[in-house]
Amino acid sequence: MSTPSKCPSCNGLLSATELCCSDCKTTIKGSFELPFFALLSAEDEKFLKIFLSARGSIKEVERQLNISYPTVKARLDALIGKLGLGGPQAGAKKNRMAIIGRLERGEITAQETITQLEALDASPSEDGGDRPGRALHIRVCEGGTSEPKVNVSIPLGWAKSMTPFIESKIGAKLAEAGHILDTVKLQEAIEAQKPMKIVDVQNNESRIEIFIE
Repeated sequence: MSTPSKCPSCNGLLSATELCCSDCKTTIKGSFELPFFALLSAEDEKFLKIFLSARGSIKEVERQLNISYPTVKARLDALIGKLGLGGPQAGAKKNRMAIIGRLERGEITAQETITQLEALDASPSEDGGDRPGRALHIRVCEGGTSEPKVNVSIPLGWAKSMTPFIESKIGAKLAEAGHILDTVKLQEAIEAQKPMKIVDVQNNESRIEIFIE
């Protein structure tokens, strides 16, 4: 049986008041804090064990839990927050996620999202250092014109957070053209942060490009 961390009556945090030696039965009374990881729920504990056994491989965690890359990242971020390991950038990241949430709900456009993110933080680097101005570019041309209907450049520091939007909106566009968005390739490209072509699909009078440069 795992050690309970919360009171079944009021949901408050529990503390140990007595320790007993399993050999000589000596007891020590006092007020002892529960171990750091005893505060995790059974679900969080299972996730952490799988993450550690996978040696931090998000692809392996995806496979074992049968969940998507963004879901793994979201659960990992939530777990880091619960353990108090978010660091000074946690607040800024929360604000960025709020903006991206508005994008996913259709309250703002992709370009408005970029503008708000730029206003929030001119430097997307999570560690506060300078990062090359590499970006994920998305272009969608329709009607046989060379003028893009969608022309968005997302700094790579934000691209990970916007992958659910890319997968749903751009993925739907690709599906209409008879192609499937390779989400694993997309995530690996963002992680690698190297110039590359990810998608270049032409169908009748439409063209969809996703690339990093």
